[in-house]
Amino acid sequence: MKRIILACLFAIAPAVASAIPVDYDVAYTATAGPSGVGSLTWDASAKSMTGLAWDFGSGRVGGVVDSSLAQTLGGGTFGAMAWEMITGEDVYPSLLISVQFNGFPPLTAGTTFPSGAIPGIQFLAGGNYLFRDISNNQTQSQGTVSVRARADTPTPVPEPTSLALLALGLAVALVSCTTRRAAAPVRA
Repeated sequence: MKRIILACLFAIAPAVASAIPVDYDVAYTATAGPSGVGSLTWDASAKSMTGLAWDFGSGRVGGVVDSSLAQTLGGGTFGAMAWEMITGEDVYPSLLISVQFNGFPPLTAGTTFPSGAIPGIQFLAGGNYLFRDISNNQTQSQGTVSVRARADTPTPVPEPTSLALLALGLAVALVSCTTRRAAAPVRA
């Protein structure tokens, strides 16, 4: 009986996850060129990113098309690549050095750049970025990138599977204690 319960416990364990994607503010802190701000949404349970956007001022605004972030390569998505480069959290299955988004798509149609240049953004290991005009490979801004969860983002709530897993664990503990007491010899 115990083995069946433990097998069930291990079978449903991978289904435990948070149910709410989290919105983040992004800060691009420049070491050269202008600093910028932006936003993104990260869903840790699905390892997916949406809404990656930026504003470096002076007409340098834009973002990455969600369908480009969802494209897969090497067992993960481009969004997971970007998240790993920005945060250092190991969410992409392969070793990464950088991920780059250039032109249209993957950049949103609303992406603008002074003088009609072609924008591109590259996220590098260690939380660094390069924002540049890819038509002439001229860097417009470079530095570090960081994220901060928005204060108005709801706290992730465990899915029902997590609660079922907890209940199953308590049931196993109860059965185990009851079985030991029943098997113990009675002292006179």
